[in-house]
Amino acid sequence: MNAEAEVRGPDEPLRRYYHTAMKAFYEEVAPGVVKVTDKEGRSGVFSWKGPWIEGELTQANIHMLLLCGGPWLPKECRYHWTETPADIRRPSGWPAVYETLLPHQMGKRH
Repeated sequence: MNAEAEVRGPDEPLRRYYHTAMKAFYEEVAPGVVKVTDKEGRSGVFSWKGPWIEGELTQANIHMLLLCGGPWLPKECRYHWTETPADIRRPSGWPAVYETLLPHQMGKRH
């Protein structure tokens, strides 16, 4: 598996997020590489794992780097938990399709 496939699928768009508390843009500029631009226009480039690569900014929010440049979740796992319907007929309450993707929730280990 090549490095790009580990971080982003071939059909996935580059990601861009705005951190409202820090007033900074986090923008994926290459697979696994995130450019951060703050409200003063200063920028820095980071690996999605956190290490600084270049630029005036040398610190960034690790959670935003992961969100913006880190591995994508499988498509079937990209949902908001508040939008997941409860299945009251199942002991776990999870619909079967999600329950099989979350074995740790059921006390199973792989």
